[in-house]
Formats: sequence, structure tokens, C-alpha cells
Amino acid sequence: MEQPKSCRITGTFTEQEFGLIKVKADALGITRSEYVSMMANKGKVVDTFSPDQRKAVTDLIGIKNNINQLAKLAHTGGINSMSIQLEDLIKKVRAFIEIGR
Repeated sequence: MEQPKSCRITGTFTEQEFGLIKVKADALGITRSEYVSMMANKGKVVDTFSPDQRKAVTDLIGIKNNINQLAKLAHTGGINSMSIQLEDLIKKVRAFIEIGR
């Protein structure tokens, strides 16, 4: 019988590390907490991502950050002030999609 979990730990991760944990946990169909717990119990982490997949995750995180910055700009400076940044982001997203094809 599995012992109930009663202890909590808080960790700080870079956005890339957090993104990798989230993607790997999602791929396994488990929570981030379950993923970290399983890795702690096994004592090692086997990298399941290729360098191309790791770059894709990093690129997606960067795009997410850009979208958040644009949303903030839209709320503070109006939608017209962000048109150049939005066009640049659209180009990046299209390039990312093309790489995946």
C-alpha cells in the first residue's frame, strides 16, 4: 500500500527547465509533481528529447513570452502601438510551424 504524501517542497526553475518538466509530464499523462517525484525515486533522469525537440520547446517558451509582452503592451499603450512587434511575432510563429512540417 502506498504511503500518503504529507511533505511539500517548493523549487525554483528557469522557464526552460519548467517548460521541459511540463512537456515531459504531459507526454507521460502525469502531473508535474508526479513527474518530479518519479525522477527523485529513480535517482536519474533519462533525456527523452532530441536536440531539435529541446530547441522547439525553448522557441515556444520564447514565443509565449513575446505574446505575454504584447498583451501587456496592448493593455497599456493600445493595439496600434504594438503592430510592428505583432508582425514580427507572426513571422516567428509561421517559421516555427514550417520547421515542424
